[in-house]
Amino acid sequence: MSRLVNWKPLAERLRSEIGEWIKTDAIREAFANTPRHLFIPRYLDYTFDEDAKRTRWVPVEDPDPDLIYSNTAFVTQVQPGAAGGTDMISTSSSSMPGLMADMIEELSIKPGMRVVEIGTGTGYNAAILCHIVGAANVATTDIDPELVESAKNRLNKLGYHPTFTPEEGSYDRLIATHAVDNIPYEWVRWLKPGGVMLADLRARNPMSHIAAWAIVTVDDNGTTATGKLLPPRGGFMGARRTLRHADHDVDTPRKYTDTARLRTRQVIHPKAILDDAEFEFFLWRSMPSAVWSRPWPPGKHEDPEDQRQVMTRDGRWTSVSAIDAGYMTPDDLWGDIELAYDKWTDAGKPGLDAYNITVNTDGHTVVELAVSGAEDTA
Repeated sequence: MSRLVNWKPLAERLRSEIGEWIKTDAIREAFANTPRHLFIPRYLDYTFDEDAKRTRWVPVEDPDPDLIYSNTAFVTQVQPGAAGGTDMISTSSSSMPGLMADMIEELSIKPGMRVVEIGTGTGYNAAILCHIVGAANVATTDIDPELVESAKNRLNKLGYHPTFTPEEGSYDRLIATHAVDNIPYEWVRWLKPGGVMLADLRARNPMSHIAAWAIVTVDDNGTTATGKLLPPRGGFMGARRTLRHADHDVDTPRKYTDTARLRTRQVIHPKAILDDAEFEFFLWRSMPSAVWSRPWPPGKHEDPEDQRQVMTRDGRWTSVSAIDAGYMTPDDLWGDIELAYDKWTDAGKPGLDAYNITVNTDGHTVVELAVSGAEDTA
């Protein structure tokens, strides 16, 4: 952003706009005193190219300060969705300030605490944390060294010099600004005994609508972390597993319809199962290798027979409608899904508040129903 910006009134307006998520003075002052425009000198807009007849990302240079100081997220980086692919997927952004404030409040981050942020991005959230707890108490890290270098320069211009290499056993709070399907054990090691983390626990594409917020506390020995799930009040893009590609490709088998078997006995209507958000979460954690998707937007582009397809990364496949289920392998995948549905129904159709979560020393994230003992270990 090259123009001179009278940013203080705009930041104060932003603070007022997100006031419903802010309860403490330290956080209120941080948003009113941090120049967001310095962290978003440009962003990328997803628009339709009339000439090419396709959507594409278009850089927006020198963006409008009124827009930057609003409760809006901005995509700031895109990468190919897969090696050799042409689709460009968002890989970094400046999140909605209201979401950031909500997460900071949920973690009860207070002046003097030591905080580690996972996902440096533009550096704006790190600047907010520096203002609240002091830059010497902030560590921020990212998979992308170019993002880290840009954020470091912006933070340094404000006089903030956080560390970019987290230290083991050093932090009271951990805030993750990208989604994960399982919590890395490394995050537990960075926290002190009694330290608390908040992460967006979210399935990988194409099921990224399945999610929960996980709030987890490290035990007194500093080895295991346990906690609970909350309904997500916002979400993030998935963590990249490689530097140069978005977390968008999912390993699914090719569907061979000519070798499919057909189960014609009565099936549970696929809409009753795969369109139920609470069961979807149960199924994801019970069968983490399965991949399916909902029609989007709901009610649009639906198959006349309300057909759904489910695949697993080990080669199983089913295509199911209200009257039959076809499957590619000798075993009946839809039958397994129906059994999982029966198990969930017998447990009282529990929601997210019925689960416990544990991150073990062996690196596994265990999500289990407190009422029935049904669990997933990933």
